[in-house]
Amino acid sequence: EDYFELSPPSGHRRLRMKKRRTSLSKTERKRLITSVLSCMESSESSQDLPLLFLGPAKIAGDFKKFSDLSNFIARDKEIGQGEDVESLAGYARTVLTPLWQERERQEVLQFRDAKALSRAVEQLHEISRLACLGKIKTLFLAKTSEIWGVLQRQSGRIRYHQQQINAIDDDILDDIAGEVISSGGRVFILERKDMPSASPVAAIISA
Repeated sequence: EDYFELSPPSGHRRLRMKKRRTSLSKTERKRLITSVLSCMESSESSQDLPLLFLGPAKIAGDFKKFSDLSNFIARDKEIGQGEDVESLAGYARTVLTPLWQERERQEVLQFRDAKALSRAVEQLHEISRLACLGKIKTLFLAKTSEIWGVLQRQSGRIRYHQQQINAIDDDILDDIAGEVISSGGRVFILERKDMPSASPVAAIISA
């Protein structure tokens, strides 16, 4: 109850500070920032996401000073002693949802531009093949869509089933999304009406 901990990647010191402290020294602030940045750098996918900072404006200013994050968002918010993670997550959603919706809109526009240049794909079998080759930059999936079967990852071929029939079967769309993320691509799950094509899946090919 008295401590929070940040566990950075292996090789970095664990940061441990008392919750009841109302301020941090310059050295402690720098350690905190360095630890957070180290965690972000250890994951390629996290570098593309916004970093929302809730807390004193002084520490937010240090973040901007010690890093070159273009996606850093700060809110000067006092964190109450009894405030739980769920309430903070709810606050974060109110801040980030409009930003994320705008980003989705921009990505859909990019799909249309890519389609004009023959750099967009709407056929599932072709998206599957390219995803397994690590050649998908951005993948769009329609929310609640499911296509059951088995993805052969070496070839990208799909064996379709009308429903899950055994433990090997999986939602093909989930499997394709995993392939895209593992190769550094982005995945957007959209409402059907917001999809850039009539298909439940669409993609922009890597340059």
